[in-house]
Amino acid sequence: MKFSKLTIAMASIGLCVAATAAEEAAPPKVERIEVTGSNIRRAAIEGPSPVQTIRKEEIEASGASTVVELMSLLPSVTGFFSGSSSNSFAQGAAAASLRGLGEKNVLVLLNGRRLVNYGYASGIDSSFVDLNAIPLAAIEQVEVLRDGASAIYGSDAVAGVINFKTKRNYQGLELSGRYGQHIDGGGQEHSTSISAGFGNLTSDRYNVLVTADLFQREPTFNRDHKYTKSSDFRPYGGTDTRVTTAFPGTFEFVNYALKRQGMDGCQGSVERDTRGDWACRTENAAFTQSIPRTTRTGMSSIISFALTPDTTLFSELAFNRNVTDYESGFASIGSFTSGNTTGANRQVRFGNAAYPTSLPVRYIDDAGVEQIDRVNPATDLNRTPLYVFRSVYEAGQVREETTSDTSRAVFGVKGNLGDWDYETSVGYGKNKVTTIESGKLKTDAITDAYVNGGYNPFKLWNDAADVQKLLTTTNRTAESELLSAELKASNSELFNLMDSPVGFAWGLQAYKDSIKDTPDAQTIAGNIENQGATAVRGDRRVVSVYGELALNPIKQLEIQLALRHDRYSDFGGTTNPKFSFAFRPMQEVLLRGTATTSFKAPTLPQLYMAESTAYLTVADWVRCGPLGYGPGECQYSSRLKIQSNPNLKPEESKNFAFGVVLSPTRNLTTSLDWYLIKQKNTIETLNAQYILDNEYNADGTKNPTYANLIERSPRNPALEAQYPGLKDGRLIGQTVPYLNVGKQNVSGLDWGVNYSFQLLNLGRLSIGNQYSRLLKLDKSDIPSEAPRSRLNDNYNPGWRNSLNIELASGAWTYDTTTRTVAGTYDMEDILNLDASTPRLPSYTTVDLNVGYKGIKNTVFNFGISNLFDRAPRFSTDADEFQDSTTGRFAYASLRYTFK
Repeated sequence: MKFSKLTIAMASIGLCVAATAAEEAAPPKVERIEVTGSNIRRAAIEGPSPVQTIRKEEIEASGASTVVELMSLLPSVTGFFSGSSSNSFAQGAAAASLRGLGEKNVLVLLNGRRLVNYGYASGIDSSFVDLNAIPLAAIEQVEVLRDGASAIYGSDAVAGVINFKTKRNYQGLELSGRYGQHIDGGGQEHSTSISAGFGNLTSDRYNVLVTADLFQREPTFNRDHKYTKSSDFRPYGGTDTRVTTAFPGTFEFVNYALKRQGMDGCQGSVERDTRGDWACRTENAAFTQSIPRTTRTGMSSIISFALTPDTTLFSELAFNRNVTDYESGFASIGSFTSGNTTGANRQVRFGNAAYPTSLPVRYIDDAGVEQIDRVNPATDLNRTPLYVFRSVYEAGQVREETTSDTSRAVFGVKGNLGDWDYETSVGYGKNKVTTIESGKLKTDAITDAYVNGGYNPFKLWNDAADVQKLLTTTNRTAESELLSAELKASNSELFNLMDSPVGFAWGLQAYKDSIKDTPDAQTIAGNIENQGATAVRGDRRVVSVYGELALNPIKQLEIQLALRHDRYSDFGGTTNPKFSFAFRPMQEVLLRGTATTSFKAPTLPQLYMAESTAYLTVADWVRCGPLGYGPGECQYSSRLKIQSNPNLKPEESKNFAFGVVLSPTRNLTTSLDWYLIKQKNTIETLNAQYILDNEYNADGTKNPTYANLIERSPRNPALEAQYPGLKDGRLIGQTVPYLNVGKQNVSGLDWGVNYSFQLLNLGRLSIGNQYSRLLKLDKSDIPSEAPRSRLNDNYNPGWRNSLNIELASGAWTYDTTTRTVAGTYDMEDILNLDASTPRLPSYTTVDLNVGYKGIKNTVFNFGISNLFDRAPRFSTDADEFQDSTTGRFAYASLRYTFK
């Protein structure tokens, strides 16, 4: 059946059900609640699957100003990105990860429905929902299902589900505002929202809820914060990362065993690094942004109309715009030594009009003293080509402005027909992203200047006319669309089995998912310095049918059985069952467990992306060994040619969980949940480092399987004479296709406790602790290799803990939240772990929030995040800080409700 016909059929069925319901109104029933992870309404909150709930009051007290900030505070969230990096393939967007499995394995819902993906993919291929398109001010409650849920929701729900819920049937007017900033300077945040609700659905037969919000954040500069006011990280055990391509820059002779050299007129200092290279180093922290300027605006409405007491028409409409304005540094002619003849670091044989006649050459003599000579490359070095490493700083910084527009519309009917709850809906979502980058460099213009004269990279300051000839503006656009239709029904008491009710739910769902990512034509042509390109155009259709049973064979036991079949237009079908139980042997004890399968469909970029270009830092030991470079020095930029694969299959998972919930007293609850996820056929690009490490066989001969995927520059006889054993040219790039070659095994524990009691006459004291521990995080992206541990590397700490203590005394509440993340090995790739690997200590911050409700209908919150200004940890392996470098953040918020 074609998608369009199925959509019409489902909508028709829904309208017929609605019409029948209007004529056959059923008597009112006891209201049951909807819980994330089940299609059957239930009376009890605790069930077979663990669900963490964050309510409005907790959101306000958290100090978070955005959805992704809120998610980052949860111990169960193992990673996130916030949209503040200009190096991301998905500029401006935010996402969160659960269970260490990445954002692509997390299903994000709004009021229980799928959302359209962001137009750009993270890391080129990972499609995800942009959390920045969900305004925090509109959220009433967040539910995090920490369980596999493909049997309920389909693809993506491997590591869990995050469901954001908004207000419903609201009457009144609510105004809120918030201001915050870093105490040391920068990052001023202003946000305001208004929500207005009219009509009571029960008495007036209608309700209209309209929400508008605005969020603005000013940029934060490295210069304002003590840990980043200099890019020289040697005091912290790192390297000197001050810019070497500006004021004026650095060069290197090709085919000569001379180290890199600083140009004449250096405005900083010419210094020698541990590799023996000389460079003109100048401070760039003064103009470097750590967080960009951001503006977000949004409007949404939820309109409900009761045809009868049991039949309601509803619609959800929303539009959000997110603008990220980033100054990303000077456009650079060259940054790495790759030896390629086009692009960022091409060899240039200067023309007569531009070739330098005198250049400095520094060296250390036999007595260990620095010496400097001058050479005329034309006569002394036979006009050898040069590598030039120069930023066009005369043009100012490159400005990246990314605008993301997300629109959403849902129309449907829901109600009761006899003992059945039903809902049918159609929905449409669209995300359009545009990135405009001004001040980019044109490769052909630079080559022309080198050969024919004009912009002179050896000159401290070039004329504006010569600079303008090099510059251009690029425009990248992408669109992602989601068209969906769903019909579902449930009955909490379909029939009795052994004197206990049996609940049943079924549903049909269909959707069309499409993406079109179009880079700038100049980028596709390879005419933009230091910039790769990714292009995608594809779509798919999905039709699903699912069913769910809730059984109570005995009073103390609840069993959930679910089965879902999804049929994809591009790879076929997949069927996923789920079995879960909740057993309460006594009122104070609940045992629960789950066994299910889950899947992640190949993303549209993985299936339909044109050959794309990216850059990755790798260790080229074939060269580093003979050159004497160690682990911290063996870093080369490899240009990756990434190839899609239309024959990919879905990633498959088996999920297991078991837990216990104890409530020994009315005021004390604790839970412990264990989980295991075994994932196979994960889609990976063939590992770039693995390709390099297997370029040669054990006998020293080339391995054509991998050597043919590697591109190198011609060999350098002079350098090989100086370094015996060196037999390969500089690394240029590699070809890496997508394959179903990976495997992942993850297991862990989630422990929580909540206890509250009256503390003398001071007020009510509440203590809550959430602890998440990874027991195993094994991954493999190499063919025929068993998964190996990635646990306790820089990005995968073993555990996270959040301790919240709240004292409610009259109109005041005092909250402290202590967050701790485990120490790790100071290594990005834990596979190279040895006895000498250093460790980073655990890291703890304390947040304070004070709330006041002493004025009628008004809620105040004041707080400081990172109250004690905890110093960030520095990773010598990653050569960067692992934690926030912006220090304390202070905020104040107000919410007023007109009733």
